[in-house]
Amino acid sequence: MKITPAILICFLLASQNLAAQVKNIHRFSNKIPDSLVMQKIIGTDTVKSVDEKYFKEGWNVFHPEPGKFMYIDYKSNVVRGFLLSDTTGIVRSSVFFGNDKAVPFWCTLSLCSCKGEKECADLFASGECRYNKVCIGNACFCTKPYQLPNSRIKVENN
Repeated sequence: MKITPAILICFLLASQNLAAQVKNIHRFSNKIPDSLVMQKIIGTDTVKSVDEKYFKEGWNVFHPEPGKFMYIDYKSNVVRGFLLSDTTGIVRSSVFFGNDKAVPFWCTLSLCSCKGEKECADLFASGECRYNKVCIGNACFCTKPYQLPNSRIKVENN
């Protein structure tokens, strides 16, 4: 029983630290105006998209929808990862791409991502994606509903 409060305190401190880090990223990110965020059809889904030519080296940020921020790590003309945050600075989802080209797209409990035109079309055609659908160049990210293991609770993750 004594371990539970300690774990809870560590979790709260870690989440506040993560929120502080996102706020620091926001300060130095290249802000993409809402006017440059377009709708794009990939497979059977409509996603938010920003042309890579508007990105600068480092972190870039835009609003995929009101109350949310999408941070993109962009280096050497390559999208290296996505962070989805809300206005409080809490990271809701994130993905960073490795060099494994054998996996066309991948999904965890709450999010899916892909890299490559065909791979992203396959991801969106699979029906896995439901919310926060964003593509930058040939890299895409989305969130999805999920069920907690050993539970009947379904989390929408929007």
